[in-house]
Amino acid sequence: MSKKTFSYDQQQFVVDLVETMDGHVSAKINDQLFSADIEKIDENSYTILHKNRLQTAHVAVSKEHVYVSVDGESYVFGRVDLSRSAFRGGSDSGGEDENIISAPMPGKILKMIAKNGQKVAKNTTLFIVEAMKMENEVKAPRDGVIKKVHFKENDLVSVGAVIVELD
Repeated sequence: MSKKTFSYDQQQFVVDLVETMDGHVSAKINDQLFSADIEKIDENSYTILHKNRLQTAHVAVSKEHVYVSVDGESYVFGRVDLSRSAFRGGSDSGGEDENIISAPMPGKILKMIAKNGQKVAKNTTLFIVEAMKMENEVKAPRDGVIKKVHFKENDLVSVGAVIVELD
């Protein structure tokens, strides 16, 4: 993995994640080593042991943001370096391209606005996912036509689940 720069709360952070052969990940944030045991569970999930506290983190990536949910607390980081994702091995949009719109966090589809065959403009809200009373609007990354909606309102989704496909 390589160094990436993110913004959060009007500050910039340089994050360097290095995955070891045994699946563990070390993290440096602004050149300070993050003293935690980070273990990769799957493509979007990690366990973090920090100060004798075990937490689970779920990560999803869009072209402009990285969504992190840690034990029900959600954070949205702006991507300063859009060349590649630090978390997903190069995917810029939570899926393989801008045709795939994925869940940024585990939760419930609170409102599904997108409909099959519907024309949408860039930044049109497609659906709203709720996790721990926090609502997150997911918007179209480009103009297009909805090819397929995979979930409906009140469905539970995992982080990274494909919710909508654009044509």
